[in-house]
Amino acid sequence: PGVVAPGQAGAQDVACDQGELEVRDLEFQGNRALSDDELEVSVATTETALFRRTLRVAIGAKRCLDRNALPRDVLSLLSLYRQRGFYETSVDTLVQELGQNGARVVFTIDEGRPTILRSYAVAGLEGIPDSAALVNARRLRVGDRFDSSLLFADMDTIRQRLRNAGYYRADLLSPGHVRNSDSLIADVTYL
Repeated sequence: PGVVAPGQAGAQDVACDQGELEVRDLEFQGNRALSDDELEVSVATTETALFRRTLRVAIGAKRCLDRNALPRDVLSLLSLYRQRGFYETSVDTLVQELGQNGARVVFTIDEGRPTILRSYAVAGLEGIPDSAALVNARRLRVGDRFDSSLLFADMDTIRQRLRNAGYYRADLLSPGHVRNSDSLIADVTYL
């Protein structure tokens, strides 16, 4: 199976059939760098609405466990962590039955060590007024954890500022980044 990007894992069953388990609790354990909220939006498995879970009132969506979605959820979490600079992450799942027809789903995450950005160069800005301001406005910084989402946000910002300054055809080539998996170091250069 191919890698599933976060947010593309598919819909979860809301009509529990006889014998299916309702997801009454969803937990992420071991995550420090990414919040539970960030992780929740990356997986298809979600828990039943709060009123339905706690008060047992038929208000809100009822979510049932789709065991076939769990491997895709693991791939989504791994993809998200890699985008954020964690290439050694591992994810495991645990499904615990809770009473009659209920389940607790736990994603146990070992984030591993982050990849650190050692160098970050932007070439081709020579002769452009305020080019230093463009470079200094980057969100991704040398010495920080490598995060490809910040890298692409930086590219978009530089491109848009150049266009706003009258360089209407300004574009950036896709960044070349080299990641040394042994030392967990990344180097980035784009033109």
